[in-house]
Amino acid sequence: MILAAGTSRGIIRIWEIRQAESAANFTDHLDEVVGMSFSENGYHLVSASKDNTVQVWDLRKLKTIKTITMPDNYKINDVVVDQSATYMAVAGTDLKVYRCKEWSEVVTLKEHTADVTGVRFGPNASFLVSSSLDRSVKYFSE
Repeated sequence: MILAAGTSRGIIRIWEIRQAESAANFTDHLDEVVGMSFSENGYHLVSASKDNTVQVWDLRKLKTIKTITMPDNYKINDVVVDQSATYMAVAGTDLKVYRCKEWSEVVTLKEHTADVTGVRFGPNASFLVSSSLDRSVKYFSE
């Protein structure tokens, strides 16, 4: 069992809980880590940072396998991978959904009138719920 912690300096620390020891440190982010999410099988970790990047980490090889760079004026607040590891959502200036494996953007949702602060998937990615500084919670489904 592992635990990940992100720091204000952009470092991600991976801990092996059973042995109570550090397993890895990732230093690719250049600014504060604002969100992280493990894939369902625990092989991947996605992390979001104030440096306007989302990093996809392979925890078996202990390296970055994909970097998604947002535009300069984009603000990232959260990131999550759904339970099936099919989709990833990034909350920030708007709400972006990506297809995992290809890491291609599927849709951008701009229903909020202020920054999106949080996002979570429902079971089997059947719906998406987001919160925003506009003091609303939005529910998205097909």
